Amino acid sequence: MSSASGLIASQEFSKPGVHSITYKDNFYPLASEVREELLRHPKWKPMLQGSTSGSTMFIPQRQNGITTSQLLEKDREHFPQCLKFRDFVAQNFGVLCPLAGVHPADARVVEINGMAYGAGAWLSPHTDFFGHANKQNRLIAWMLYLTAPEDGEWPAEKGGAVRVWQPGGEEKRIRPRFNRFAMFRVHANSFHEIEKITWEPDWPHCRLALSGWIQGKPLDETGRNTRMYLISPSAQSISGEIGASLQGELALHRLLAKQMSYCGEDPSLEIARTAELEQDYQAHREAPAGTYFIRRIAGPPGCIIVVNEAGETVYFGAPEGAGEKLRAGDR
Repeated sequence: MSSASGLIASQEFSKPGVHSITYKDNFYPLASEVREELLRHPKWKPMLQGSTSGSTMFIPQRQNGITTSQLLEKDREHFPQCLKFRDFVAQNFGVLCPLAGVHPADARVVEINGMAYGAGAWLSPHTDFFGHANKQNRLIAWMLYLTAPEDGEWPAEKGGAVRVWQPGGEEKRIRPRFNRFAMFRVHANSFHEIEKITWEPDWPHCRLALSGWIQGKPLDETGRNTRMYLISPSAQSISGEIGASLQGELALHRLLAKQMSYCGEDPSLEIARTAELEQDYQAHREAPAGTYFIRRIAGPPGCIIVVNEAGETVYFGAPEGAGEKLRAGDR
């Protein structure tokens, strides 16, 4: 049996493109063992994914695949090979993270799920980005294709590729091929989808994969005094969605606080969450023209920071100085 020990080399990956997407073929020495483990797992589940606060979804019916659900340490008895792969990714943070524009020191854990798609299946466009969540911080999205080795790379007419793109701009497709590993940076504009599968594979030939995220430490709720905005041609439409999302969250947590008080429970956590959301909503309403609110971060009180779609800082300072600076950047 081959060994999964040792580190990978960055030069073996493709040149990072849209959203820093990069891939490597023949990535994992034990990919065949992982594939066999997933093929023989008897308890797959429907993939249920609700809307995510701060994300952008284009199609309500997001997907129609099946999943193992998130695999945790307690699942090692039934998924030893999958969790061994999770460990392998974590051991290679030093190589993988910089390729996607992330500092290895910011990476904490690897989330992992088994996923399978058959004829007619797809995953609608989305970003994976938690714009206002305070418990998860997805840094990098990744996938390991475990399709049938004899099928080679799926041709375009079979579908099933991951397509990533920039709003109104460059795009790239990563097609299924056994033991192909791909990853890209997650942020507010990291749009991607799984294209519809147009042929009728049996179970061993379905679009089988492991996928997940490299996550950082949870976003700090304390000392987040600087407001971060993203300048984008799509700011107006995205801003409307963010505002509606924040208003919905505010209504939900206000009602939860009232319900807990009525039942004699301590509502302090819900009240605190509501206060945080109110600050986020105020920051959203005060976004400079041509930008939309991302989140509040640690920094000087009263300051804002504006970044572009490449993640570069284009303005940092008092809000009243942003307008002229950003307009000058357009000229």
